[in-house]
Amino acid sequence: MKLNLVRKLNVGASARYSFRVFLSLLPKPGGFVGVIREHDPTDPGRKTDVRRLDFDFDGQLRRDEIIMKGEDPRIFIWNGRACFLTWLANSNGDWHHWLVDLDTKFKVQLRIKPWMFHGKNWVPIVCHDRLLILRSLDPLVVLEVDDKTGICRCIHGRLNHQTVGEYRGGGRAVCESGMISGFGHRTRHADEHTVFHYSIDTKTWIIRRRDIQVLGVSGMGIIDPTSQWNEYVACCATKGRWSARQPAVHGIFRIEEPCVIPSDQ
Repeated sequence: MKLNLVRKLNVGASARYSFRVFLSLLPKPGGFVGVIREHDPTDPGRKTDVRRLDFDFDGQLRRDEIIMKGEDPRIFIWNGRACFLTWLANSNGDWHHWLVDLDTKFKVQLRIKPWMFHGKNWVPIVCHDRLLILRSLDPLVVLEVDDKTGICRCIHGRLNHQTVGEYRGGGRAVCESGMISGFGHRTRHADEHTVFHYSIDTKTWIIRRRDIQVLGVSGMGIIDPTSQWNEYVACCATKGRWSARQPAVHGIFRIEEPCVIPSDQ
């Protein structure tokens, strides 16, 4: 399997900020809608926002607005509405995860009991009319979400598993006929992230992974997938480890070889 770059996107910049990363996209009539993380390069650890970006089909930015404070947003469709997952660390160093409606900005804090450190790179999935989250892919831990209370119930894996392996989440996954399919990033080391495809049987929760080649971004050591739809995947890439002072490339890639990628739900 290969991903081939078909379009780069200009994610814009405001007067106050200059660094934007992890654009997560979905198609919409006339173009695309997405969410992105934005940093103040003078203080990247404290001033981090999630912004909404709308593009036309030519990749031109048509809408740009702040939604909330947050990190690493991942967009998906839930109950016919565009939503996203994001997380935010508080002053005590605790990480809180949120489910947010993109249009109304209504948000629900996601809660896991007993509370412990649950990391980031959470993957949203709509499967059999249930909202699921892959809390981690290595080892596999799956949560079911009550979108009204935010309570997350573990339906596979061990919540007390604090560490994660090198295979980590990307954008939303898709589910059809009992199979989950998605793309994630493999953290080989701090200066190298590669892309892999995974499939999960929801009856056995057996996960299969394979590394894939990404074309059109030569010289980029870090490549992270952020969303997928039909035969396309959106990725963000930089030359080295993430830095609020390093430019990022955002692109749409076509899947050049067949895999289990169902149509949108």
